[in-house]
Amino acid sequence: MNPLAVAATAAGVAGAVSNILGADQPSMTLGPVTFTGLELPAHMEWGGRLLGGSQRAPDGRIVANTLGVHYLDSHWHGIFEGPNASARAKTLYALMRAAQPL
Repeated sequence: MNPLAVAATAAGVAGAVSNILGADQPSMTLGPVTFTGLELPAHMEWGGRLLGGSQRAPDGRIVANTLGVHYLDSHWHGIFEGPNASARAKTLYALMRAAQPL
């Protein structure tokens, strides 16, 4: 069996398991692509932190400076599943390459 056939079989099994687990599952939409079932990430990292600094003046005062918000890159890991998994992955890749907002 070639690797693509194995991947297609695995995706089919994952889709079947997802369907067995329930039809009313939560979903997440990114641009034109909706993720459901086993495609949903276990966790997502996002947010940021406030950057700042302090300096000690010659007279002993401490001056605190706020440098603004540093946003973390939003990312997660997931699996595309279903008969159009490859097409959906290619759609997101094309949007990323075109620098399209999602």
